[in-house]
Amino acid sequence: MSDFLAAVVEDFINTKRSNIEEELRCYREERDLNRVLEWAAHAENDKGIRYAHQYRVRQSALEDVKASLTPDVVEGVQHFDELYERVHWAIGYIERIGELMVYDTCERIGAHLDIWPDKVYLHSGVREGAKYLGLTTTAMALEKHVFPAVFQSLECYEIKNLLGLYKEAFKYGMFEVNDEKGRRVVRLEPLLT
Repeated sequence: MSDFLAAVVEDFINTKRSNIEEELRCYREERDLNRVLEWAAHAENDKGIRYAHQYRVRQSALEDVKASLTPDVVEGVQHFDELYERVHWAIGYIERIGELMVYDTCERIGAHLDIWPDKVYLHSGVREGAKYLGLTTTAMALEKHVFPAVFQSLECYEIKNLLGLYKEAFKYGMFEVNDEKGRRVVRLEPLLT
């Protein structure tokens, strides 16, 4: 199994990491907190393009998020846990705003504030990916050390993304990767029977 997980991590680093970094780039580089909050509330990048995770969220719900997500919500925040708690309190009650939107909003604002999670937050597909690795998934977040050794070189937000992106690979014990020789399938016996 460790070879399979190493192949997943290698594929993540080679094919997914730069996309995630690019998604967060505009939040890191923007100086205006109000603009960052507006982009995060609308689940958009600096070009006004909505992120795929939130494309089904109604515009009216996003407008409610924008009205609730004010600078005082994030003022003085020092740690990601505190940011998550405040954002969840501010927008988590809005109809059609689930735990994925709350987390993604925090991650984007956190990128601007240079505040990163020190745990792996579970939601939606991330929870599924953790389940297929045999981890307990009832908590809101898991400590990084509970993940396999090969994951330890990744940041917590990267592990979160990897779990969501590769949940089917963990479930079925296989995934396809592109290498210099073309497409190949990496297989393993299913992790859970």
